[in-house]
Amino acid sequence: MVPTTLNKWCKVATVAATIAVAGMALADRGDRNEKTVKMSALPAAVKTTLEKVASGGRITELTVDHKHGKKVYEADARINHKKYEIKIKANGTLISEKLDRGDGDGH
Repeated sequence: MVPTTLNKWCKVATVAATIAVAGMALADRGDRNEKTVKMSALPAAVKTTLEKVASGGRITELTVDHKHGKKVYEADARINHKKYEIKIKANGTLISEKLDRGDGDGH
């Protein structure tokens, strides 16, 4: 009876590991539509919003992604020695501006 119980636990562990790996693969898939863009390639409304939000700061990364069939522009910016993530809809509407609290630049 012990081998049968052990066999069942091995099957359960195998299924759990498979689900975990599949979940990580699906979570990672969300970034595959993300593409780096240049400031000059932004729609005018997005550029205007980004310049207002990041005023006095420096854009360190700029990407466009498709979420729910719509373009979302994402910028990483340094503003007053702090790192922010800014998300803007294609029409220029600000979605979010979040402080990255995991910033470990030592200042």
